[in-house]
Amino acid sequence: AIQGESQPSEKIDDGQKPSQASWQTRYQIERELGCGGMGRVYLAKDTKLDRLVAIKVMLDCQSAQRELFARFVHEMRTAARLSHPNIVIVHDADDTASPPYLVMEYMSGGDLTRWCGKLSLDQVVQLGIRICDAMVAAHRAGVIHRDIKPANILMTEKGIPKLTDFGLAKQLDMTQ
Repeated sequence: AIQGESQPSEKIDDGQKPSQASWQTRYQIERELGCGGMGRVYLAKDTKLDRLVAIKVMLDCQSAQRELFARFVHEMRTAARLSHPNIVIVHDADDTASPPYLVMEYMSGGDLTRWCGKLSLDQVVQLGIRICDAMVAAHRAGVIHRDIKPANILMTEKGIPKLTDFGLAKQLDMTQ
């Protein structure tokens, strides 16, 4: 575990939704959106603020649990520090919950792979400019994403791209 961080004592099994107790009833899971190497992502309703959100829940990975937990906490903190119109907003996170989770804005347009072949040349250029702007903002904050790919670019229903998944990001030493 990361120094000063508690290690989760209970994990969800693959395919199992997180228990209501772990979410303190604030988030009502509606359905699974996807699964990656570090966690499952669910569409949920934030009952306090009456909005849809995406919740990334850390997977149970016992053989690599410490490394996975450290990467999950790193992603939570890195993404939460960044503020840009083309970077997915982090609303909430809890690395002490069981299982740990990260709450982000819900992007109803899916990832960029769903849009491939459907965009004009001008739209592709504009999309590229917006993602480059997001990367510049991250770099200025000392963050190198290191995993830019269509699956890590989420889209609004209007086709606005937002960069996500900072699990492999590297923090630069900005003191030099």
